[in-house]
Amino acid sequence: MSPLRLALVIAALVGCSKPYVPAGVDTSAPTGTTPPTRPSPVDNDDDGSPGAEDCDDADPSAHPDAVERCDGVDNDCDGQTDESGGEGYVDADGDGHGGQERVTDCGPAAETNDDCDDAAPDVHPGATEVCNGADEDCDGAVDDGVVLTWYADADLDGWGVLWPTVEACAAPPGFAAASGDCDDERAAVNPGAVEVCNTQDDDCDGTADEDGCACSVAWYPDALHPYLYCETADSWTAASNLCEAYGYRLVTLDSADELAWVQSTASSFAVTYWWLGYTDVASEGAWLWEDGSAVSYVNWCPSEPNNGHGGECVAESEEDCALLNWGAGGCWNDYPCSCGWGYAICEGLSELRPD
Repeated sequence: MSPLRLALVIAALVGCSKPYVPAGVDTSAPTGTTPPTRPSPVDNDDDGSPGAEDCDDADPSAHPDAVERCDGVDNDCDGQTDESGGEGYVDADGDGHGGQERVTDCGPAAETNDDCDDAAPDVHPGATEVCNGADEDCDGAVDDGVVLTWYADADLDGWGVLWPTVEACAAPPGFAAASGDCDDERAAVNPGAVEVCNTQDDDCDGTADEDGCACSVAWYPDALHPYLYCETADSWTAASNLCEAYGYRLVTLDSADELAWVQSTASSFAVTYWWLGYTDVASEGAWLWEDGSAVSYVNWCPSEPNNGHGGECVAESEEDCALLNWGAGGCWNDYPCSCGWGYAICEGLSELRPD
């Protein structure tokens, strides 16, 4: 056999054979003992990276597979701290909502990018919408839910009509927040007005004088100024109270024209005495209109006022209240206020007599 073949045979026999163990020798491990094992790598913080590879084996947030965060720690063990700039979106106004730009440093950051104005801390989803021409809550609508409807209010009584209207944050001049005015040319007529006895629907509820009216209504000089003629004989005080109960005052006469109309109208209802709202009960001789109007016109009968009652209706002699004397062309007499002869002429509140 050649030397080469001999070497090959020996090599094959060595590779295929087991170590030689003499007969009778036990090669198993002794009873109660554990075969020796290779020691495991130490990982004190249980972050999956052995201490030999971990740059901080006491911090589970730091290991080679970690994501770098803005926390002052070298999380990914590359020898640099916070080099990736953190996560999220730039929150320039610090309102907790980011814009569209992702963070590139460890500045203020937000998890969301839904802020529609990252320079305004009061603008972000969930903010309160206010009426200012801006979209505070970032829902794509400006002033939604806060713009009000205003109604045209020609008489400026605080109540408008249903058309025209304006959508705005604040009331434009000549507009009101409430609608429902049934006569926008008369400030005394609106849903908040008090119904008075005048044959008109003052409170805009669709019914005129629904509380009843025992007096006749007439108008002068136009349909804006009502008068009541109440045909119940009573004292001056009772007549005054009756007028006030209807929202009127005893009549105040400002001119000869008004007197002529009042006298003619009163005579059409009853030819008798009618109380006027003229009295000097507060101070003898100082005659004043009950409603406080300036005295610009008087029409006393001859020798009146004379404070000289003869006792024909009451025993008292003081004559402190004025009566329209139907029998003397509309001139006035002073009479005792407690005399029950007079009917009541009431003058309504209006633009002509607002007080």
